[in-house]
Amino acid sequence: MKYITYLLILLSIFWSSCSTSKKINSNIDFWKKREFTQLFYDGIKQKINNNYEEAESIYNKCLSYNYNKDLIYYELANIKLKQKSYNDAIKYALIAEKLNTNNIWIKLLLANIYEIKKDYKKSAEVMKSIIKINKNPEYYLKLAYLLILNKKYTEVLKVLNEYEKKIRI
Repeated sequence: MKYITYLLILLSIFWSSCSTSKKINSNIDFWKKREFTQLFYDGIKQKINNNYEEAESIYNKCLSYNYNKDLIYYELANIKLKQKSYNDAIKYALIAEKLNTNNIWIKLLLANIYEIKKDYKKSAEVMKSIIKINKNPEYYLKLAYLLILNKKYTEVLKVLNEYEKKIRI
């Protein structure tokens, strides 16, 4: 009987310590997310004020929190785009896209950067991947434009036919 009593006491202590540990971890996680959010908004403020180097520094700190990395890389790509550092912008946008393959905003940014660099082929490829996710008629027109720049006229006709199907009422 004594052994059963001791066993029950030990089990109750074990279970209570586990739930306390979960609460502590939950509180730590809450505060880490809050710090991350504050830091992220500080980065946005700096970016809005055209303090790109400071914003970039803040976003790099945000990466250590392991929250929303796709969003951070997206913001870093936007900063590099504003600074006309296109290769770095592509690098960050590709990382963001890899982390979140179905995010249209990331893909649109990437297509835009490729277009600015006059890499119309890659820009068109990204637009095709966007259309697979979202059949917005505007994306068909953008793709047709990029295909014209690539001199892919038969593909342009196919895309415009798809566009006409989308806008028919």
